[in-house]
Amino acid sequence: MRAPDTLRLNGSHPFTRPPEPPRLPADQLELLRLLATGLSDQAIGRRLDLSRRTVQRRVRSLMDSFGVQTRFQLGMRAATQLES
Repeated sequence: MRAPDTLRLNGSHPFTRPPEPPRLPADQLELLRLLATGLSDQAIGRRLDLSRRTVQRRVRSLMDSFGVQTRFQLGMRAATQLES
């Protein structure tokens, strides 16, 4: 482990904040809320009156917006964002 002075000299910081989540419209926040509860795309679609395919596209778009690779990661980020 490096000494704290070494970390400062290299320009790195041991405690960096995660990037701020994107600001989302109400419909996307609702989709995230449902996703965070563990619902399937089909169940989310029924609740929002959307096709399963549309839900899949919107989830993929949200994954890109949040910079995550998996649906699970998106659900976790959504849960933490919706808590605050």
